[in-house]
Amino acid sequence: MGNTAVVASGVKAQADNTAKDLYRLVDLKGGGELIECAKRAGWTKNYRELDEKILAEVPRFLYNNGEGKKIPIVDFVLARNKERCKTKIKVGKEKQKKAEELAKIDMHLTDAEGNYLQSKPGKYCL
Repeated sequence: MGNTAVVASGVKAQADNTAKDLYRLVDLKGGGELIECAKRAGWTKNYRELDEKILAEVPRFLYNNGEGKKIPIVDFVLARNKERCKTKIKVGKEKQKKAEELAKIDMHLTDAEGNYLQSKPGKYCL
């Protein structure tokens, strides 16, 4: 029926003091102090109060108080690829070559006026 331990630990984590403060700012029901402030800012077109509240309240919930962390691009790509689906559809070498050949053929088709044509409309764009 699923992994209930993960859900239970997530529910327990919401009881944490930091989580309570975060839900005070923005809750799961579409409310919270920041939401109300954003609504007021939208009505009055004065976003200064919202900006000040974000700068004062939000950084403590961010990594390194909102300063972030610089990491090498290689580490970022490796971390991103770990999260991606492992069962991607792989196209064989022959299909790739055939598709490239078709694309090359389509690029050289012209009409009587010299305008390029597409032998398969919608499949390749020039």
